[in-house]
Amino acid sequence: MRVASALSQAAGAACGRGCKIFVRRIPNSWDREKVTRLFQHFGNVEAVSLRNFADARKQEAHVSFDAAKGAQRAIQAKVRVVENEGKGGGVENQQSWYLLIDAARDSEGRSGHASGSGLGKLVFRGFFGASPAARQ
Repeated sequence: MRVASALSQAAGAACGRGCKIFVRRIPNSWDREKVTRLFQHFGNVEAVSLRNFADARKQEAHVSFDAAKGAQRAIQAKVRVVENEGKGGGVENQQSWYLLIDAARDSEGRSGHASGSGLGKLVFRGFFGASPAARQ
């Protein structure tokens, strides 16, 4: 147990900021578990920290991966959220937007801006699916 824990800590220390991403425009209805499930498509997620603002309709998160490759995959992917508003859940009530994902930059993990060049595409509609490009 101690050896595995020490190896995990050493890997995390070696990874540094390169393993952490900053994500904006996450629905307030999402919890840490849902964000973790979403980003596990790109690599092994070690930690998720959500920040919700009382006056905002969206929240932001800092997501830490065990390897820089997972963070790079998430940044390169376009992740689109599709949600139904109101009763009936028809197409006319559907809302869609892209999450803004970038590398964490400062000591709090916050980014100055968001990118996401779009190698892969992941769409959330009550289930998760990733294109092969997002997993490579």
